[in-house]
Amino acid sequence: MSLPSVTIVGTGRVAHHLLTALSHKTKLIQIIGRNQQELIQISSSFAIPWTDEFNNLLPADVTIMAISDDAIPEVTKNLSKVLTPKSILCHTSGSRTLNDISQVWPFAGIFYPLQSFSHERKISFDNIPIFITASDRTVQNRLTQLGNAISKKVIHINDADRKHYHLAAVIINNHINHLIYLAKKYCEDHHLEFDLLQPLLEETVLKASKITPFHAQTGPARRADEETMSEHIELLEEYPLFQELYHLLSESIFLTYHHENS
Repeated sequence: MSLPSVTIVGTGRVAHHLLTALSHKTKLIQIIGRNQQELIQISSSFAIPWTDEFNNLLPADVTIMAISDDAIPEVTKNLSKVLTPKSILCHTSGSRTLNDISQVWPFAGIFYPLQSFSHERKISFDNIPIFITASDRTVQNRLTQLGNAISKKVIHINDADRKHYHLAAVIINNHINHLIYLAKKYCEDHHLEFDLLQPLLEETVLKASKITPFHAQTGPARRADEETMSEHIELLEEYPLFQELYHLLSESIFLTYHHENS
């Protein structure tokens, strides 16, 4: 069976990366969005038609909404009025449910790539997990076929498990990245070279992957070094929110390993 043809709704980061991955594997029918400048650029790059009007939707086997979570209900409602019968409609959200689509369109799915996407970086989809949720077996098979064309890790999953994965992903990606930002700003404020911490950052991520985060943990909170932690909290006096984060994270680490120090 040939791969399903695809229309992408959205012009953001996820849409760009999906277009890049799918353009080498299947037929791209159309790009839909609100930003005409972006649409024209994407249309030129991938040689596909564009439109900013739902009424101009072209027939496609699968329409993927790579849009903000808040926009999914309204866009789903609008698309349901113009979709070709038996066309599959899906979104790429980690937190929105299948019901956001299935309540208004019967052939509903979720095509969620578990990764952080940026315009500045090219990412291979080969090892990116793609989570599939579907309204029926036919939709599941078609979305799985599409996923297998770009990734080696296609996983069928329910709404609840996907939400848990999404929460863990936010902590690993967004929260840790913000801590790195705060550390970088602290270095800049004190005229320190943040680049000197780069080898440590790389080793931290590598070690957590190789020997598990539990066994990789080091530092004053694990060894219950109250003197060092108190000094750090004092140094963060001008950064009250960062200071509170340091305190809470240190407490969590201490409680995780308190049996080692008792």
